[in-house]
Amino acid sequence: MSGKVNSMRYRLGTILSSLFRREKLFVFEKTLTDLCFKAKAKVKVDVSLVKGDDFSKIVKTFKDFRKKAKERFKMGHVCFGAKLNGEFAHLKWVAFNQFYVNEINRKIQISSDSAYIYDGYTVSKYRGLGISPKVMEKTLQHISKMGTKKVYAVVRHNNFPMLRVKQKEGFRKIGIITYTKIFKLRLYKFKSETAEDYKKLTEMFSI
Repeated sequence: MSGKVNSMRYRLGTILSSLFRREKLFVFEKTLTDLCFKAKAKVKVDVSLVKGDDFSKIVKTFKDFRKKAKERFKMGHVCFGAKLNGEFAHLKWVAFNQFYVNEINRKIQISSDSAYIYDGYTVSKYRGLGISPKVMEKTLQHISKMGTKKVYAVVRHNNFPMLRVKQKEGFRKIGIITYTKIFKLRLYKFKSETAEDYKKLTEMFSI
């Protein structure tokens, strides 16, 4: 009986979310001209760019990686992975120029000297070891050498663990995006820390 009830609740939730949805995201920025972020992991991990030879190992742990990766690599995104005990423990993606933010169903535009970091994920058994910050450190170092001056990231307003991580990583909150969907109507509201930050947010949504 409980299984049927849960199934009905899930279906009802899916229907309601298709009609009405509200998301609030914090937008973070980090300048790389003075890169001083250093992370100390509790274990030694090997961080590097993910390449074709890594696919067979990754798909065993990250089940939907193959489907996502094909499209993302085609768009010029790059992926950084951390290996521990011979297997991938963490993946982190980086996008350039334009990127579709799933949480708000919208494509955003960033400047040519910027990058967007997203979809970081640590395998559950390796969490709490400081692997994600270490991957972030290596990622920032790599894209900085590519000429990237700033990086951006978004975090749901109630994802408190990730909000603390962004603070530790030296990211600055530049504003809040509130997304409301009512049937087919989509509304976006911006709230920024400064006038300059507001300009950055509106430029992101200029496409």
